[in-house]
Order: sequence, then structure tokens, then C-alpha cells
Amino acid sequence: MQLYKINQEIEKLLNAELVDEETGEILNEGDYEELEKLELEQGVKIENTACFIKNLLSDVEQLKAEETALRARRTAKERKAERLTAYLESNLLESGQEKFETPKCSIKFSKSKRVIIQDEKEFLKNYPRYKKEKVTVSADKVGIKKAIKNGDNFNGLAKMQTFKNINIK
Repeated sequence: MQLYKINQEIEKLLNAELVDEETGEILNEGDYEELEKLELEQGVKIENTACFIKNLLSDVEQLKAEETALRARRTAKERKAERLTAYLESNLLESGQEKFETPKCSIKFSKSKRVIIQDEKEFLKNYPRYKKEKVTVSADKVGIKKAIKNGDNFNGLAKMQTFKNINIK
């Protein structure tokens, strides 16, 4: 029987007169035994539910610990992959190799262009139309890139620089 049904049955029996108030005599022995049985069953249900909750909370704590451990392992592997990528990139560039291919992997460098701003505050003071506002203030690198491509000169405060990006597949 479910806990709420047990509670309803107990309430019903408690509302019934089990004891004669004048004589103290038990009126219906069966109802009194049923009340004791229901109270015992209620106690077992409450205890079992509480134990189940404790087990769930224990599982939650174990899962949190596992999440933390997995996050730490993932982060360590990400950092290691970044270090090894930088190592591989520098060695390939030093040896003049921009392409490397085997049946197991393919490495190529691709060019990309980024705007490099030497002093962002100074740049924005001199070229406010390239100011892009968010929660923080930063230079509009997309606009600056277009301006540089169109021949604008920012007096050494911003320039276009070519990078080589490694792609491993």
C-alpha cells in the first residue's frame, strides 16, 4: 500500500471511536489491531523511502565526483593536445614542411589573416569609428581588416599579419 493511502486509513481509524471514553474499554479489537498494523507499515514505508533518498543522494555525490574527475582528465588531455600541436607545428615549420600525409593522418597549414592592434586604447582614441561596444569595449577588427584591405593606414597602431594554422585530421 502507498504511504498516502496508509495515512488515509490511519486517519479514518483515529476518527472512529476505538475506546469508550467513560470506561476506557476497547470497543473494537480488530480496529485497534488494524491501527497498529498500519502504523507499523507506515514506519516501514517511511524508513524505506528515507533509505532510498539517502541512496539517491549518495549516487548524486558519486556522480559529482566522477564529473569533476572526468573534467580534470579532459582538461589535461586538451592541454596536452595543444602543447603537442604547438610542438608539431614548430618542428614542421622549422623543417620547411607545410604538408605531411600518411594513410593514418594528414597535416596541412592554411593561411588566415587577423588584425593585430598594438595599443587598443590608443587605436580607439584615434579611430573611434572602429569602436564596437558590448559589455566591454574592443576594437572592431572586422572593420579594421576591411579598411586595411582598402588601403587605410593606421599609423602603426594596427596592421594585417598572416598566420599559418595547422589542421590535423
